[in-house]
Amino acid sequence: MDWHAWAAGFIDGEGCITFGHQKKSGQTYLVVSASQSFQQPLLKLKELFGGTIEEVNRKAVHRHFLWRVCSERAITVLKLVRPYLLVKNDQADLGMEYWMKCSHPQGYNKPLTVAERENRAEFVGKMRILNHRQEKKVS
Repeated sequence: MDWHAWAAGFIDGEGCITFGHQKKSGQTYLVVSASQSFQQPLLKLKELFGGTIEEVNRKAVHRHFLWRVCSERAITVLKLVRPYLLVKNDQADLGMEYWMKCSHPQGYNKPLTVAERENRAEFVGKMRILNHRQEKKVS
């Protein structure tokens, strides 16, 4: 079985490609995640790509789990699954473009300039539009 193709299908259906934001440093980072009420598919994603799995909505009747990878691991995931994505291909392309143009080789503790913050905000806005468009397609 081609596990990268399987992962792409799972991310297309149950996943999200977006940006996270650290309030303290102002840093923006890429996030690839997937949620599911069954932990087994998420354990496979973790085996393939690393990341974390956490239980969310613990007070809900049904258990729900979230797998996620950030920054460099998220880029690795996107590079491996991109050839197979059918739904979230635009988000993957934008995430990889962001990484090429906005990654921080000096480290994440370096303060961002106003221009860097504006550039990152533009990427975040584009991703929101793409993700909102996907929600409308499904409806």
